[in-house]
Amino acid sequence: FRRDARVHESTAKLVAKREASLLDLRDALSEGWPRRKAVRAALAHALELETWDSLVRRHGLSRQQAVDAMLRFVASV
Repeated sequence: FRRDARVHESTAKLVAKREASLLDLRDALSEGWPRRKAVRAALAHALELETWDSLVRRHGLSRQQAVDAMLRFVASV
């Protein structure tokens, strides 16, 4: 979708809306955590579709294993 957003205005609007929603979710999830910049970056990475595609489809983790891995990753920063 991101690639097509550069060419199609309607797709660009949908991508922008999704990105804004993910940033809002990231901000809500990061409240109360120490070192907010690092936590916000880790949460943003955890929310990326490419992260989930890599963990689940390419590397064979179950959804629960991927969730657990991302929780440990965020907690480690």
